[in-house]
Amino acid sequence: MKIAMIGCGAYSLALSIVLNEKNDITVWSEDEAKVQEVKTCGYLNKILKGQKIPKDIQFSTYLKEVCLNKKIIILAVAMPFLENTIKELKNFYTDDQVVLVATKGINENGKFAHQMLEENEIFNYAIISGPSFAIDLITKTPTALTVAVNNADIDLIKQGLSAALTLEFSKDVAGTQLCGALKNIMAIASGMIYGLGFSSSTSAYFLTKALREIQKIIMAFNGQEKTVLNCCGIGDLILTCNSSKSRNYTLGVLLASKDWQMVEKYLQETTVEGYHTLKAIVKLLEKEKIQNELIDILYKIIFEQKDLAILINYLKK
Repeated sequence: MKIAMIGCGAYSLALSIVLNEKNDITVWSEDEAKVQEVKTCGYLNKILKGQKIPKDIQFSTYLKEVCLNKKIIILAVAMPFLENTIKELKNFYTDDQVVLVATKGINENGKFAHQMLEENEIFNYAIISGPSFAIDLITKTPTALTVAVNNADIDLIKQGLSAALTLEFSKDVAGTQLCGALKNIMAIASGMIYGLGFSSSTSAYFLTKALREIQKIIMAFNGQEKTVLNCCGIGDLILTCNSSKSRNYTLGVLLASKDWQMVEKYLQETTVEGYHTLKAIVKLLEKEKIQNELIDILYKIIFEQKDLAILINYLKK
């Protein structure tokens, strides 16, 4: 099957490499230098160090060319660029194509990916989310992804993806996206707890409370309570909140050190999804008049530099 991969980051490349075994993959990047490096060297060392990219994966900087005659279009660009990419895609998208969104989070205006798609009259879509670091996809470590389907052809998705990936299907589009966004925020808090020297027991207790808070928010947005038990929920939460590979978790550890200069340096050099998502989710919750104590606490610590003691006091309740 012909599949377009929109985005050239670590995760999109990992997906491309895995899916390439059974499909014809074309990757879009707006960066001509990246495209030339792949064509010349066969890898992108700054993105997936030492990982050879199969020669039959095609690369292009022309979005229309990449998407033309493809059955599936996978959007895996960073959240800040997703809306503009969708607006451009609208100009040549056809109704027989399925759009899969692998980008996690909500944008700075509080928009979900599915809202951006529908505003641009793209309705055949699904959301992909779950516990899957890029390197684990490439090495075929057993894992699974949640696919939340709106109006897309499930059989087509299975045909394109199931040979390479283990999938579980859901109808909860909003809940699946909230899980993917909120787990990054919770990972920052989990890193704080580790950085403060607390035991695994405290971390486990925090994850229990975090899961309940995610569940409350999902239900407030008319999502399904059971979604937190899917791979996109508890699976991704456990992965992101317990791994030094997670940039969100690493930020939390740095915040616990109270070395604000190091924190600032890390944020300048690294894209930390949870940091930006926290700003957006606070605005969204305020707009919808939804209260959430844990989100408020994390915002005060990260953006107002309040003492981490308020997080510990929350855990003692």
